Formats: sequence, structure tokens, C-alpha cells
Amino acid sequence: MTMRLLFFTTSGSSQHLRALECWNASWVHDYDVHLYSNRELSLSWQAALHRIPSKNHTISIDKNEYVHQNGAIRAFVFSRPLFEKYEWVIRTNPDVHVVNHRSFSGWMMNPQVHAILANCNPDVECFTSCARAIVHTDFTIFRPQFLEWNVSASNAEMHMSLIMQQILIRHNVRWLQGKGYRDRSCRIRAGVREHNQTVIHKRSHLGCHGGKS
Repeated sequence: MTMRLLFFTTSGSSQHLRALECWNASWVHDYDVHLYSNRELSLSWQAALHRIPSKNHTISIDKNEYVHQNGAIRAFVFSRPLFEKYEWVIRTNPDVHVVNHRSFSGWMMNPQVHAILANCNPDVECFTSCARAIVHTDFTIFRPQFLEWNVSASNAEMHMSLIMQQILIRHNVRWLQGKGYRDRSCRIRAGVREHNQTVIHKRSHLGCHGGKS
């Protein structure tokens, strides 16, 4: 059984569909792929999902009226039974671009690493443990067995931060992005400050040029 899951969430936008078609990198072979949606999806979604080079492709349809923040929280909580089957989960939006998967794949080999995260808080820079971090939900890597599920929040990033709280206060976390940006938009831009982009969220889809390595 594959012990790693690549988990996408969508509400079925055409932008997300176009972006999903770009997930064709060879490193994805090591993952099962799952797509969560809160609405019915056309056959085009199934076709795009099955073009991702993975052995196992699954879809869950969870029809609900949750939107934005509450929708992101719902997708995560709903999928807990699925997550718990895996050693590692990457939770991502389809329109996040992995420029360099080596920025996190090495850390995943370390049994002392329980999560690989991006910090959205511009007021604190995280290096190891970081209780004041605000965890991005754009792109989140974690070992499900170390999460705290009995939490509640109305904001998706705060909800994720609470779920990760035991990991954050210990030295079991690594950072793709240690500090948020002044505009306070929780959109991952890992490596931009260092002029070495690794994981980027682009809401305006620009095609698959320079695809994921």
C-alpha cells in the first residue's frame, strides 16, 4: 500500500480544473491521489485526475453549502478517516505550483519530522518550534497520527494551527516558508524572498509552463 496521499480540495471551479491538468510530475508516482469536492464534478475532472501519474485515484463528493473558510475546514474534518490510513498527507489546492519537490521530500524521510508547513504570520519568523505560527492551508504536509482533532475555529488557518498545535510547540516541524508577508494574504510563496521559488499559489492560472519537477 502507498503510504503517502496527495489530497486536493476544490469547489469545482474552471480555474482549479485547468490547474489540476498540470499535476504531471514524476515525483507524484509515490502517492495515492484523492480529490475532495463539495459539489458534483463533470467527467472532465475525472479525466484530469487520472492523467496524474499515480496508481490510485479517488474522488469524494461531500455536497454541502459551506463556502470559503468554513468550506476548507469542512473538507479537512470530513477527510479525517481517509488521512488516518496514511503515513504522510500533502493537502493542497489544485492551483498551487510545486516548483521544486526536493524542498520537502528530504524532510519526509526523517522520522522526527511530523509536519512541513508554511507560516502566514508576518509578525514572527519560524525556524523550529513556533507556537505563534499561523499555518497556511494552501499547501500543508503532515503525519496524521500527530494531529489534534478536538479543536474549533471559524478561520481555516487558525483551525489548522490548532490541529497542529502539539507539533508547533515541539521541534518536529520544518518550514517551507518561515514568515508571512506584509499584505497578510495567506497565500503560500515559499522561497520568493530567497529568489528560489519552491511552492507557489497562483490564483490566476498561467498554463503548465515550467511544471512541477
